[in-house]
Amino acid sequence: MSIPALNWARLVITGSASRKAVLYCLANYANEYGEAYPSVDRIVSETELNRKTVLDAMRELADLGIIQDTGRRVGQTNGIRDRKSTRLNSSHVSESRMPSSA
Repeated sequence: MSIPALNWARLVITGSASRKAVLYCLANYANEYGEAYPSVDRIVSETELNRKTVLDAMRELADLGIIQDTGRRVGQTNGIRDRKSTRLNSSHVSESRMPSSA
């Protein structure tokens, strides 16, 4: 659990409850660099949102510049079924103590 990431997520205006729930879930799994690796299934389970809603929320958060796909995949096969590495873009909140993404 990343307290700085959760505090940051609390301050971000996402414009929707589903985007906020997904952002909180990602923030809960973020490391000290703001990177998180939960699977879509994990996010679905923890937010109680359906899969399409989670995928839409992740795309919308990326479109808003709140998160970004690092391009890395994490898992045993390093392929399509692996978890995406997602970075929280802390530049959206000036009080954030997490490092800003480059």
